[in-house]
Amino acid sequence: MASQHQTHGLTEELICPVCLDLFTDPVLLCCSHSFCRSCITRFWENQGENTCPVCQETFPERNLRTNRALANLSEKAQERSQHP
Repeated sequence: MASQHQTHGLTEELICPVCLDLFTDPVLLCCSHSFCRSCITRFWENQGENTCPVCQETFPERNLRTNRALANLSEKAQERSQHP
């Protein structure tokens, strides 16, 4: 069974670097960083260009791929936090 420290570390990986909350509708950028779809869309609209908030890589197009594995893990973490 995972220790509390390991579980906390895993939960940190499920946090969007923009909103600092569990991922909601996570998407993957070409640089392999993930964000909530709404967070990265809003970030790009505010910035005026398509750059990654983490690594600063610039993208000519808004190519957002749904990150299904991260979505599933985030949903499970959300359920666990509601029913400890």
